[in-house]
Amino acid sequence: MENILPYAVSVVTALISGICAFIAAKKQSDMALEAVKEANRHDMDKLLRQHEVDIENLKEKHRLEVERMEIEHQHRMELDTAAAQNKATGEIVASLFSSAMTSPYMTAMMEERMKKEVEGGIS
Repeated sequence: MENILPYAVSVVTALISGICAFIAAKKQSDMALEAVKEANRHDMDKLLRQHEVDIENLKEKHRLEVERMEIEHQHRMELDTAAAQNKATGEIVASLFSSAMTSPYMTAMMEERMKKEVEGGIS
């Protein structure tokens, strides 16, 4: 037993040292893992905030695009209305002029007026 006692002390000391080293390494790796998790958590929060900002920007861009399209549509409608009014007015004036020119009274009055102009210009 005396032969084994020095070896037993060395083995027990090595076991205690190994267990302490394992516990220290385990604690250090747990701390490093927690630090990585915390860094990832911050990165994820940052990405989520950026994503929310991007979504808000897209919503604003879409809102402005819809607003622009509505304004363009309103403008196009106003132009179409004005064009229709101009066409209707032109047709009415043309119809009035046409009916006035087919009237014998108006034709006679125009001939008389033209004669006066020609006579007045020649003299």
